[in-house]
Amino acid sequence: MPADPTPTQNHADAALSDVPRVRPTIAMGLQFRNPLGLAAGFDRTGRRIPVLMRLGFGHIEVGTLTPTHANVCPAASAEADVPIGVNIGSEQKGISQQVIGDYLAMLANVWDRASYVVANLSSPFHGRTGDTPGVETLLEQLATRWLDLDRRTERYVPLLVKVSCGPDAAPARAINVVRDVGLSGVVLASATLQQLSAVRNCLEGGTVIAVGGIASAADVRARLSAGAALVQVHTALARGGAGTARRILAELNSGD
Repeated sequence: MPADPTPTQNHADAALSDVPRVRPTIAMGLQFRNPLGLAAGFDRTGRRIPVLMRLGFGHIEVGTLTPTHANVCPAASAEADVPIGVNIGSEQKGISQQVIGDYLAMLANVWDRASYVVANLSSPFHGRTGDTPGVETLLEQLATRWLDLDRRTERYVPLLVKVSCGPDAAPARAINVVRDVGLSGVVLASATLQQLSAVRNCLEGGTVIAVGGIASAADVRARLSAGAALVQVHTALARGGAGTARRILAELNSGD
């Protein structure tokens, strides 16, 4: 007999009852109740998950987590009824063997609490982008650790890489490495549809999650049409408040 719902589950179900329903999406082998997610940076530790998951998002990405700030709130992660992505990185500059060690350690640290993991290479403050020297070694070692964790735990956790692309820049070298070593895909921080299409073609079937410049249903549709499997907002929530996801999902349903 199924267990009785917990008070938290009952509260979440009631809060979600008025969320506009959009066709569910399957990406990276995971099911999402809708394609609209919340980008990393809004909730660094996952402590806000119980509140955020009631806003209507189809997934929530927390972080960036580093060895200095390594804890995803376990109870919040376990109670989530949407996929929880965990964005990982390092407080060190550039890409050194110490930085690579930080990424490898964080991948193992969050493995049992994450629906998917994102290695953050969109960190100019730390001198780290998708074109930083050493990116090939970093992603090759991450891919090796990822496959090892998958074999040892028998738990499926997609691994993506987050990169930023300027409007006139060529796709970052990291994107080619993602494809070549067989990682799950890319979280692309870019406001241009041309960049999105180029990255989608480069990945040859890998997943693209689009973030940047998304504030309306029209923005969501444009990115999905350009090849994104999922989209994420950040600034739109900060500016538009708690009703942002419901508004965008309602617009998607109405065709506005």
